[in-house]
Amino acid sequence: MDAPGVEVLLGIDREYREKARAGLLRLIAPRRLNPDGKAWLPKVMVGTGLATSNGEARRAVQQGGVRLDGVALDDPEAEFEPETLRGKVLQVGRRRFVRLT
Repeated sequence: MDAPGVEVLLGIDREYREKARAGLLRLIAPRRLNPDGKAWLPKVMVGTGLATSNGEARRAVQQGGVRLDGVALDDPEAEFEPETLRGKVLQVGRRRFVRLT
């Protein structure tokens, strides 16, 4: 089987870039996996650098080391509406803080 020519590849690239600019590309994570668009606490912690893995994040919550605006969180499977997290401070341990945007 022959590899596609350079012109074919450039045409595909051009089409991809046009669709990307127009916002016509599908999202990588289908909404069916998270239909409500909620933020899962361990993912938030990993995404902000407060934990290196989902497992580490869950353990920190179970051990009582995670606070949201000073209130201890005790459910490692907690999900939040993204709007409710904006501007709040997420704390892990005594010295690690991040303001969520």
